[in-house]
Amino acid sequence: MYPYRSNSKRSQGGFTLIEMLVVLVIMSITTTLLVEGLGTTWRNFEKLNNQQLVVNKGLLPKKWFIDSFQGAQLYHPFHWGFTGFEESVNFITITPPGIIKAKPTNISWFLVSEGNGQTLFLRTDEGENTRVASLNGQYHFEYLVEDSWVKEYVPDSSRLPAAIKITNNENDWVYTVAGTALAPPIPPSLGLYGDHGI
Repeated sequence: MYPYRSNSKRSQGGFTLIEMLVVLVIMSITTTLLVEGLGTTWRNFEKLNNQQLVVNKGLLPKKWFIDSFQGAQLYHPFHWGFTGFEESVNFITITPPGIIKAKPTNISWFLVSEGNGQTLFLRTDEGENTRVASLNGQYHFEYLVEDSWVKEYVPDSSRLPAAIKITNNENDWVYTVAGTALAPPIPPSLGLYGDHGI
């Protein structure tokens, strides 16, 4: 018996020319498909990002309004901190829109008629009017006070309504509830020792 000897070049280490060509063809096809797929994927991501920006642009004014009212504060039991009318609302908040390091800020939200619609503006302590949103139709503010909606709320003491909405009587553009107590806490000792001019 003679030992088996292979005449194959593979046993001497290495690949044949045919094997190398097959691998190169497979690699080129895979690379082409990968490049096409990545390009399509990036275009789809861009479309999704653009759609998300449009959605966020529409929701951001509502979020600002909701956050600002949920941060509304009452600092003194006998002085007003809130006034609400049909076309405007004023209050002190610790969450004013667009300010990262919040401090108590007096803000006003108000509606201005423009053509067939209205524009919602925001004014802060600095006195700048900022255009926040354009509304189609005629809207107004309403306030939830003692389980009923009213178009004007000017309390004679420091109080907040339970909720606010911007509505056109058919659709509510935004609705939010107070994030704090509706009336400031009065210390029990105040009745015992008098108000001392507060």
